[in-house]
Amino acid sequence: MDLPMTSIPLCLPDSITPEQFLAEYWQKKPLLIKQGLPQLIDMFEPDDMMGLALEEDASARLLTQAASKKEGQAQWQLKKSPLSETDFENLPEQWTVLVQNLEQWSPELGQLWQAFDYIPQWQRDDIMVSYAPKGGSVGKHYDDYDVFLAQGYGLRRWQLGKFCDEQTEFVADEPIRLFDDMGDIIFDEILEAGDVLYVPPKLSHFGVAQDDCLTFSFGCRRPNLMQIIDSLADIATNDSDLFIPLLLPQALQASGALQSESISAIKEQLLHMLQSERGDDMIRQAVSEGGE
Repeated sequence: MDLPMTSIPLCLPDSITPEQFLAEYWQKKPLLIKQGLPQLIDMFEPDDMMGLALEEDASARLLTQAASKKEGQAQWQLKKSPLSETDFENLPEQWTVLVQNLEQWSPELGQLWQAFDYIPQWQRDDIMVSYAPKGGSVGKHYDDYDVFLAQGYGLRRWQLGKFCDEQTEFVADEPIRLFDDMGDIIFDEILEAGDVLYVPPKLSHFGVAQDDCLTFSFGCRRPNLMQIIDSLADIATNDSDLFIPLLLPQALQASGALQSESISAIKEQLLHMLQSERGDDMIRQAVSEGGE
């Protein structure tokens, strides 16, 4: 059954326009949006997400953390779906269950993407929920993508630190990418149900449940060149014109050589195709289908 479309206000502070957000905050610095998504309040309870995590087709992960790290042993343990009720028996005090692609299970939740209509649809990835009892977290980490962390139930304390890069050192022998050093803490607040925190890519963050809590991550995606090239190759197989051999300049050269003139000619024809209207259509299709 299709749900009636309702008008949802944009998830931004009253003092910040979408243009300001994109120019000053997007992929640059974090932003706390108090009561940015009040629609989330009471939409779900922890039992709802626990039940969903046990569904056979759910994409879920159970992350547990031992009280201390013992030599030669990982402090964290990761169990991927399918999960069963026995997986939740005899858990340590600190654990978290994550369920992805929630919009496939709850169209009502999926409609909340309207609150982020200043972000193009092709840049939207999925909605993930993190459920944790008091003290639960997924450790100190960063993401390679933009994310809006929306509190739906309970309280979670968030700390934000430094931006990370390829030099960031991760804790060894753990099943997930974690690190100890977040640098100077630039943000330290407790989010209530309805609050939203925007976190740009590679900014270190650490969220700890203050009680039973649900945090919904509205994740965005950025295509990388490998994904685009791969998608373009798939699209190109249906274009018969691209199977026509290229006309290339032919100068006297050693039999085992590929001269720079030939390389330049190939690049020129490739760029000409990409910069044409047909190239625009192919890139548009490659990017829009990249997250499916």
